Amino acid sequence: MGTAKGRHDRASGRASVAPDASCARFRRLVVVSCLCAALLPAIAVADSSKGMTEESPSARSAAEARAQPSLRLFRVWLTAFNSGDRTRYAKFLGRNFPSRAPLLSQEMAFRDYTGGLTLRRVLHLSAMRVSGWVQERDSDQFARFELTVSAGTPRKILSLDLFAIPRPAAFPSRA
Repeated sequence: MGTAKGRHDRASGRASVAPDASCARFRRLVVVSCLCAALLPAIAVADSSKGMTEESPSARSAAEARAQPSLRLFRVWLTAFNSGDRTRYAKFLGRNFPSRAPLLSQEMAFRDYTGGLTLRRVLHLSAMRVSGWVQERDSDQFARFELTVSAGTPRKILSLDLFAIPRPAAFPSRA
C-alpha cells in the first residue's frame, strides 16, 4: 500500500486519512486517539482542584521553587519524555513512575505526535504537587498538567495528568 496523506484538525480533534493509508499510520492514529480519551477524565479532576490554596511559585525564590521534589521530578520526566529515546524513557518510568511503564508504547506515540512538550508556566507548587502549562513543540496547542509525587523516599510519581486547554491569554498567538 502507498502512504497516506492525513490531516488532523486540532480544533475538533478529528482526523481524516485517505483510504490507502498504511497500517502503521492507522495504528498511530488509534493509539493517539486512545491516549487522548484516557486523558479526558483528568478534566473533571482539574475542575475540582481549581480552589487549591497552595502558594504560587512567584511568592518564593526561584531556587526554592526548583528544590521542590514535585517540580524536580516533573523536569526529569519532561527531559526523558522529550528525548524520544524509548530505552531512556523506559528506564525513567521503571525507576520513577512504575504505574505508567505498561503504557510505554502509547507514551512514545504521544511524544511522536506532539514532538515533545515545553514547560511554559508553573501555576501551583508544593513538595508533593505541581501544576502548570506545557505547549506541544510541533503545534500551538497548550495543555494543563498536574503531577503528584509520593511522600516517601525515594520520591515516585503517583500521577501525571495532561489535558488540552485553549491558548492562555498570557501567550498571544504568533500569527
